[in-house]
Amino acid sequence: MPNTPKTQEFFRLFDVMTKEELYYLEHPVNSSLSSGNISFSWYDLQQRAEAEHGCSMRHNRSLLVIRHLRYVPNQTYSHAFFELLYVQRGECVCTFAHKKETLRAGELCILPPLQKHHIYPVGDSIALSIFIHPSMLTDSFFTFLHLPDMLLHFFTASTREARQQYFVFRSRIPDNSPLPFQVLSLYLEIHKSDSLSDTMLSSMLISLLITLVRSEELLIHSLRENSETDKILSLFQNNYDTITLSELAAKLHYTVPYCSRYLKKNFGSTFSELLRRTRFQRAEELLTGSHMTVCQISDELGYENPESFIRIFKKKYQMTPAQYRVQTSENSADPL
Repeated sequence: MPNTPKTQEFFRLFDVMTKEELYYLEHPVNSSLSSGNISFSWYDLQQRAEAEHGCSMRHNRSLLVIRHLRYVPNQTYSHAFFELLYVQRGECVCTFAHKKETLRAGELCILPPLQKHHIYPVGDSIALSIFIHPSMLTDSFFTFLHLPDMLLHFFTASTREARQQYFVFRSRIPDNSPLPFQVLSLYLEIHKSDSLSDTMLSSMLISLLITLVRSEELLIHSLRENSETDKILSLFQNNYDTITLSELAAKLHYTVPYCSRYLKKNFGSTFSELLRRTRFQRAEELLTGSHMTVCQISDELGYENPESFIRIFKKKYQMTPAQYRVQTSENSADPL
């Protein structure tokens, strides 16, 4: 659908500022500077989406769309999901893997999982991120098969090493381009709670990706490998069941005290906090995408016993792992 005045009117929804944006508009700081580093689980992103959209999300939602706040000091963050950053108005600076991409209105960047990055909307710019949970790629595998080879390999590669690419879409958006409407439609579909919503989101995402490929403006770039922070994230992701602070320090050739300080300075978290977030991300994946028992998942994550896992999980999610699985299963099986 073309970028009609009606579509432009819809996008004015984003002109309403949050209390946080209004505060920093009146008390400006240099929001281009990072104010810390955080690792998000899917649950964390869902909480942000609920605050953004003002409604409760389906527990098994596999795609989220979140607007980046203007004027607010931004955190550097990372997560285990694919992210599409789209600029609807103005320009946005995205810094990651020692690279910097400045995106202008109508441009888009596709980032692989595990990339620490900092996003800075310039001034009154509007930038949105689309986060894709691995379950969407699994549940909609045959739909994703229709993607061109370069994107199919990017989204379905099973190892981090195979995802050492990112994509940038740069093009002046013509008046008849469907791209702004497709992004807006994804944003609005997030509000739906019926059992077909995830299927609709998957189809809409594929449609958006095809629009990008058809434009012939989707550029492939390589990531610089082996930065220290990327190496640390990889060690957590690949050894979350057994790794200790001493082992991490040894692998990095650090002393234990220096390793602790490095994690706090560069990730804004302690070793225990980073390990817990990594385990939470993996627990979500196993509870929603496998038939493993809670005991098996507890063992897979490296907990001493299931009781410890259940207690820590319940403190984070306000429900037990079994209740979480049942709830997401019931949501996916809602009657038409």
